[in-house]
Amino acid sequence: MEIKLTSPYVFMILCRASLRMNKSSLERQSIALFNIFSRIIYTVFWGLILVILSWVPASFADQSSQQDIVYLQLRWHHQFQFAGYYAALEKGFYKDEGIEVRLRSGDPDHLPVSEVLSGSAQYGEGNSEILYQRLQGKPLIALAAIFQHSPSVLLTLQSSGIRSVHDLIGKKVMLANSDEDADFLTMLHNEDISPSQLNIIPSSYQLDDLISGKVDAFNSYTTNEPYFLKKNSIAYNRHFAPIIHLAMN
Repeated sequence: MEIKLTSPYVFMILCRASLRMNKSSLERQSIALFNIFSRIIYTVFWGLILVILSWVPASFADQSSQQDIVYLQLRWHHQFQFAGYYAALEKGFYKDEGIEVRLRSGDPDHLPVSEVLSGSAQYGEGNSEILYQRLQGKPLIALAAIFQHSPSVLLTLQSSGIRSVHDLIGKKVMLANSDEDADFLTMLHNEDISPSQLNIIPSSYQLDDLISGKVDAFNSYTTNEPYFLKKNSIAYNRHFAPIIHLAMN
């Protein structure tokens, strides 16, 4: 096809149109190159971020996620005795202080003193055995007396005829820690009774041993076993004999 330029004016218009078309083409090419370059930069940037994150030691990440977790070893199974801790969790008191507290129930294989000494728990709720362990050189610290009066008691059945501490002489008495129950040992000492005058048996933590007559006296907490006996209409006597928090020194 032949294009005939009839005047300089028309030629100038075509030239301008051509320049505009070339300019638009250059702009489109520039934009395309910019988009390609941006994608390359974006890919390289996030690639470097992933590489840097992969260099962070796993142990450091674990430590960071666990550094604010505090384990509290309870003395026994979950029950009303520890209601204060449950309420604090529900109301967010611990979180307000910037810590996450996890409560661990206790049993004969998970006792507060041993769990704290082994490092499995940072804190524990113990009894008078803390004093004994401290005297043995264990690095324990008593932080607070939670109960104003000791909940520890010795239970006997009314049918046993045992009415006082002196009636325990020659009887089978279950104690949780025969060498560490300082409150009971102090009670005996105050009554001029030697532990050797009693048949002390390590506790089975089974109240049925008292009910069945296997033992004559059973160590317990006034907040726990007496409720069970009363609920089952079993007549009993309580012989009262402190509970504190501990941590590593």
